[in-house]
Amino acid sequence: MERGDDAIIISPENNDQISIPALQKDIPELVLMKIKRQDFIKAQKDHGDLKTIYEQVLSQTTALNKSYSLVDELLVKNREDKLGNIVKLLVIPEGLRN
Repeated sequence: MERGDDAIIISPENNDQISIPALQKDIPELVLMKIKRQDFIKAQKDHGDLKTIYEQVLSQTTALNKSYSLVDELLVKNREDKLGNIVKLLVIPEGLRN
């Protein structure tokens, strides 16, 4: 994993890498952590709580798939903003938040 100082990037041009905020208490500014896309997907699939959600969204057996969905294999949480627009939030596994 690398750290960078660019904006958060999730784009079709660079499908093999994802940049997410590396939030650390001892670093006052926003730093980005870069991780390979497949490693990030694996982290989502293997994380205890997220593994269950991921499997339920894949099987589409519960109402949970309205709150969560998969976008190109990435688990996202679906939220509605004040204007009624659906906003997709990338779900970050706990091990990558520290």
